[in-house]
Amino acid sequence: MFRRLIPLLIAPVVAVAAAPGVSHAQIAGGLRLEGVETCAQLTTFTARNPGFDAGMIAAKREALGGCAPPPPRITPRPAPRPAPTRAAPAPRVRPRAPTPPFQRTVPAPTAAPALAATPTPAPAPVRPPPAPRPAPSTITPRLNAPTSTPRLNTTVNPTVGLNTAPVDASESLSAAIQARVQPPVAAAAPLPDPEPVPLPPTAPPSAPTGCRWTAVADPVLECRDASGWRVVEGANITPDTVEAAARGDALAMANLGYFHEVQPAPIGSRAEAMRLYRGAADQGVAAAQYNLAALYDTGVPGQVEPDPANAYPLFRQAAEAGIVPAMGRLGEYLYQGWGGALRDDHEALIWLERAGDAGDPRAQYYLALFHLDGLAGLKPDPMAAAALMLRSAQAGDARAMFRTGQNYERGLGVARDLGEATRWYSRAAAAGDPDARARLNQLAAPVMSPIAG
Repeated sequence: MFRRLIPLLIAPVVAVAAAPGVSHAQIAGGLRLEGVETCAQLTTFTARNPGFDAGMIAAKREALGGCAPPPPRITPRPAPRPAPTRAAPAPRVRPRAPTPPFQRTVPAPTAAPALAATPTPAPAPVRPPPAPRPAPSTITPRLNAPTSTPRLNTTVNPTVGLNTAPVDASESLSAAIQARVQPPVAAAAPLPDPEPVPLPPTAPPSAPTGCRWTAVADPVLECRDASGWRVVEGANITPDTVEAAARGDALAMANLGYFHEVQPAPIGSRAEAMRLYRGAADQGVAAAQYNLAALYDTGVPGQVEPDPANAYPLFRQAAEAGIVPAMGRLGEYLYQGWGGALRDDHEALIWLERAGDAGDPRAQYYLALFHLDGLAGLKPDPMAAAALMLRSAQAGDARAMFRTGQNYERGLGVARDLGEATRWYSRAAAAGDPDARARLNQLAAPVMSPIAG
């Protein structure tokens, strides 16, 4: 789910176009001024259009809540160049007298002693081959074969330990057995069963700060607010998501960042969302790149100022990765020249058409302006502009709803229909558009007929 901003619009540009002496450049600038939604963007617009109508700039500044005018630019004077100074000459050092080379005495070579002749060893005596050994007998000896040592009868109880020493012939066999029987070993007492060792308690699954999981098999997330614990409906995270994000998993960080962005305080945290988005964006997650760029684009009240210098490259990365809303925002930045982007209507038209063909309403709104103004080599076409504006309005863009109401009220590209105009003004006002509310009040005011004198 992508966020949609509800912009503040200026006075209708069509009325400006009808005024005498208004140039085409001023009309194009007025259309660009409609897309200004933050004070930072208004500052950029003012710097890029120094000769633009001051009244329209003031109206837009008031609509944005009274943005402070940009401070005057001060050109620093170059510091005076210091007079060149000559370096003092280096002191001269008198070289020392050369030291005579060291004479090394080499001893005379000594003749190596002559090696004594090595006597030739006598040949070893030849031993006769050993006599062949007789082949082993293949007869298996019988177990009861008579031997010199008497053996005990194998039928004796084998569980009794017996001493198998030789027995005197004068002694009876049974007496000898009885005399040599070892006393029985007393059976050991059974060991008591070991006491059960208590297992360590299982740690609860990881959850965001101020939240808990109420089940294991099918975990349900509960978070605490001023009214107590409440179930978070539609949470897009699991205990595995929280643990994987702590390990640095990119997709888990993106999902947990979205959770912190959409949840209200004190559960959600925009600062934590931006931190998690940044970790996922640096690993190439396109959705995190777009979400982080959108936060930089609008800013976070009390936490982060709007920063189109940071939003623009992230929008481009996400657009090149195939994120449709990022394509539209990239085209918008190129059309307006925001965030350090060079104003390029041709490249902007390419990205806007890609997003508009995929159904992005914000891109369709800007495409309507391209056809209305005849930008990037297009022929001005009010009918095509009105059709694109209607598609954007039907998809939910508040600015397009207001402009569609204007088109029906004045018959611009469509047949004039005051009832249809009122319907679109009402939808735009319900979406929060202040100009639509003002226009509805004007249409509802009774028309005073002149009193006959």
